[in-house]
Amino acid sequence: MANPPDASFCLCCEPHEPPAPALIFNRPGLGTIAWRTGSYATFRQAMIEAMASGPPNLLDTDDTLWPLQVRNALATLTTRDDSDDAITLIDLFAAVSDVLSFNSERYVNEFFIRTARERDSVLRLARLIGYRLAPGLGATTSLAFTLDPGASTTIRSGLKLMSVPGQDEVAQTFETVGSISADARLNDVPLYGAPQPVVPFQQGLSRIPILQRPETLLRNDTLAIIGNNDLQITSVRALEAASDGEYLAFTTPLAIAGSTSVGFKTKRALRFFGHNVPPSYSFYDTNPAIPAAKRWSTKTVGVDYSPSIPASQTFYPLDARIEDLKPGSLLLVDLGSGAPRYVFALVGTVVQATATLGPMSDTVTWVALSQVAIGSGDNLTPLGGTGLPAIADRRQTRIYELVRPQIVPRRYIYPASFSGGSARIRSDHVNDVRLFTKKQHIAIADGARHHIATIATVEESAPSSDGISHITVGFDPPIGTGMTAPRLNGNVAPASHGETQRDEPLGHGDASALFQRFKLQRKRVTRLPGGVSVTPRAELAVRVNGEPWTEAPSFYGRGPNERIYTLRYDDAGNSIVSFGDGRTGARLPSGAGNVVARYRIGMGLEGRLAAGQLSTLLERPVGVRTVSNPLPTDGGADPETLDTVRDAAPLTVRTFGRAIALSDFADVARQAGMAAAARATWTWMGLEQAIQLTVSGGNGQRLSPDALKALHDTLTNVRDPNHLLIIGNLWRVPIVITTRILRDPAFEKDAVEDAARAALLDFMQFEHQPMGHPLHLSQIVSVLQGARGVAAVDVDLFQIKGFASWTAAQLSRRSATLAAVQPHVRLFDARPRPPAATLDPAALAGLALDPDALALPAEQAFIEKPDADLTLHVVEAL
Repeated sequence: MANPPDASFCLCCEPHEPPAPALIFNRPGLGTIAWRTGSYATFRQAMIEAMASGPPNLLDTDDTLWPLQVRNALATLTTRDDSDDAITLIDLFAAVSDVLSFNSERYVNEFFIRTARERDSVLRLARLIGYRLAPGLGATTSLAFTLDPGASTTIRSGLKLMSVPGQDEVAQTFETVGSISADARLNDVPLYGAPQPVVPFQQGLSRIPILQRPETLLRNDTLAIIGNNDLQITSVRALEAASDGEYLAFTTPLAIAGSTSVGFKTKRALRFFGHNVPPSYSFYDTNPAIPAAKRWSTKTVGVDYSPSIPASQTFYPLDARIEDLKPGSLLLVDLGSGAPRYVFALVGTVVQATATLGPMSDTVTWVALSQVAIGSGDNLTPLGGTGLPAIADRRQTRIYELVRPQIVPRRYIYPASFSGGSARIRSDHVNDVRLFTKKQHIAIADGARHHIATIATVEESAPSSDGISHITVGFDPPIGTGMTAPRLNGNVAPASHGETQRDEPLGHGDASALFQRFKLQRKRVTRLPGGVSVTPRAELAVRVNGEPWTEAPSFYGRGPNERIYTLRYDDAGNSIVSFGDGRTGARLPSGAGNVVARYRIGMGLEGRLAAGQLSTLLERPVGVRTVSNPLPTDGGADPETLDTVRDAAPLTVRTFGRAIALSDFADVARQAGMAAAARATWTWMGLEQAIQLTVSGGNGQRLSPDALKALHDTLTNVRDPNHLLIIGNLWRVPIVITTRILRDPAFEKDAVEDAARAALLDFMQFEHQPMGHPLHLSQIVSVLQGARGVAAVDVDLFQIKGFASWTAAQLSRRSATLAAVQPHVRLFDARPRPPAATLDPAALAGLALDPDALALPAEQAFIEKPDADLTLHVVEAL
């Protein structure tokens, strides 16, 4: 060949790689380490090829294992018959190599916590960094008690009650974990915002609180409002009874300016005699001395007869006979002009006599009037003198008979809605400030909304003009979005999942024994969040010779006289109590049955209950009528599994109980047991950078405001407080999926549908979906395609639930269209809070749950109702 190919071009002249040992390579992050250097077949093939290859031998390039004379001798062994003794020996060596390689791979996998499969390996590896499997966490809640009228009692710590189980649920026992003094006066107390001062009959109002009114005041009754030399006639729209008194609503808004207005119900409207006198009339004079042609003449008002009424008359004629007008009646007289134009007068003597004005003459009621001034309450002050001021034209006047007592408005009103961290309680509801104390738990309700808080401050104000004083209660956390007509229950006690057991003798102390250990008889000891501590605390009290000993995380570094013990859990879930050796932790003193334990049992996700489920008292204190949990229970976690240990164990050495890096906040939140999942990101509050921590309970459940505050306190205790920390509940975005599945003919239709549905629902479970990451169509197809018996998949619907009602602008914010199948569903990570007008319905639904969110938390996709939102059709052809 004139131009032979370059050997580096095709590598065809290079010796091939031997079948065994194989090259080992594992990329980071794998769940299993591949460490096998070969199998029976590859080991056998490698040895046979080595015999026939001659020098140089790829398995022994330096001829140390297979000397030349040996290889030359083996080269003459040409048989490959399995019945030959030499080949049989090779087969045996290949089998041994296969077993050794397999075992080596298993050993290597057990060396790493991510790849270990044996429980003991995982536990031992975790203990190397001081981590132990979390035994579970008990749920917590707040209980609101209602007492019989007039009753007061003490709700002791340890009071037992049971839940009303729902379908497929088992009744759970809870106990109060703190004692309270309960009083029936705190059953249902109206709350108010800060009183706002108003003037009587303030202009612009159409509804006012009143302190005094006539005994009978009905809808459409006429009212007269007088003030600032002005008069407004209106009527009653409604008379409403409210928790803070009566409210009077008008058919028209109040229109008189000023601060001295008074109001009365009117009994009837009257007029002075002659109010309807004509401006002129024809008069026939019967005087015979006047010629007949001149007897008719025209009389004119103001010339021939006067419509005026002089001042200070003794009697005033009314326009008709008013038989039931009694002395002492109060009249409002509109003089028609002048200042004052409107005067109040008391009726004195009432007589019936003839009155004449111009062409008019009739027998009418005459009344003696005396002016009075309207004082506070219903006091009338005589102004002295007789009669009224001069009336220029009786035709312009009006008279109203008023009904006493007058209508007296309250000089302050309460805001229509209530929010913030302080509330007012009226003294006519609760008049004993001693019923409220700092750190007292309270429940505030507004229809379906409930808020649990703790009292921080209590102040009592002086009585206002109506004799009502206020107790101002400051509490935390504050109410964000306003509540309408909220009410307070002050008989609130904290409670948690678990039931206290009888005192259990653990055994006999032996002063000569080191590290004595005892096993509790019952499993699932209750553990609760540790307050500001990251580590949950066990509901266990150990006494030795009647003296309490203290639980410690370990004996390391402890003194010889410290009366401490450790609590550990074995693989079977048993609780083991251990004591010291006299050098690290005190030994137990000798004694018969002198080690006694009292503990509670009960924890896990079964303690997650809906609001109102805890309502059955197992023991009823005197005077207690009902009990309920206003909010769903918080917390509750099952004992940790090996899968979660692989992620949780490294947290202890990543954080060392401190939140420094951004990811530490999510790690500490999970480590404290308060959140099943968490994600920390940076966000902005105006010009300030803040940490947004999105958290969720088990199965995507929301944490209550109390739980969020407790988590915030825990993190604040272990972090740099110079950065603003915002904690919010995860927002879950529902999606809908409809697919057609082509089944493999070898499988039954129902089996294929069940397998595909189970695979997709498992993929969409809370713990398998990340926060703040989009969900792709390709993921759905991949999961369904991997289900047993699925030959092909065609997706007909992949969208956010309810997308059909979204506008194009709302869809565009999630990079979506009205098409039924989207390439992905966009889900947002935590972000600054934009104006509500720029949010789509999915985000608005989250904002409705967290209206006071300073920033928007991360989102997660989920199937809200599997039966309705996930539809799978198994077909024979696509």
